[in-house]
Amino acid sequence: MATPGQLVQELADVLGISKATVIQYDRVLAESGLRSKHGRGTSAAKVTSRDAANLLIALATTPLVGTSAKDAAHSCQVYASLTADAAFQEWSKSFAAFGLPALSNLPGGHSFGQALSALIDAVGEGEKFTHPDSAKPLLPSRRFVVQFTGPGPSAQIVVEATKETGLSAGLIYSDARQHGLADDEEIPDLSQISSVTFRTIRALSALVSGEKNYVH
Repeated sequence: MATPGQLVQELADVLGISKATVIQYDRVLAESGLRSKHGRGTSAAKVTSRDAANLLIALATTPLVGTSAKDAAHSCQVYASLTADAAFQEWSKSFAAFGLPALSNLPGGHSFGQALSALIDAVGEGEKFTHPDSAKPLLPSRRFVVQFTGPGPSAQIVVEATKETGLSAGLIYSDARQHGLADDEEIPDLSQISSVTFRTIRALSALVSGEKNYVH
């Protein structure tokens, strides 16, 4: 398992964010109890899929909800607690056809944070994002997206339809209080979006599972 320092470096590399910035976000999460701290000091900690999901959420959503690392804990808690919209539950079943049954099997009412953690663990244990009609891996930047929208807030995990099958899969997350709102006037009118592809999920999975070897 990886250390917090390795998680920081991995996300800095894959997201193209300065390491110094990611360190600030990680520190805020650790101080707020949103990142594992075991052993003697934070350097002895071993990060989990929840830690990886929390740091990713904080980094991806702070531009939508806040403006600096001080908002990291709030952003993380807001988005991680978003719940799956039951109206899209059947749509999620198609994730299994893309080699990601962990997303298909999530229980109703689960949170966005739980979904990201489950996905990171599952990919680390061998699930692969593949084409529905073959074992050929799909290009991660073309078909799979984890999207964060604010200041709503809302989020989604979506696999785009393929030309060959027309198949797609998705999970939509929002504040439970917004589920079923019929009046558009109640929904914030400003929308800003940030997103990552399966490349980031794959990198975090390799790190958390210990699949990736590090040179110190």
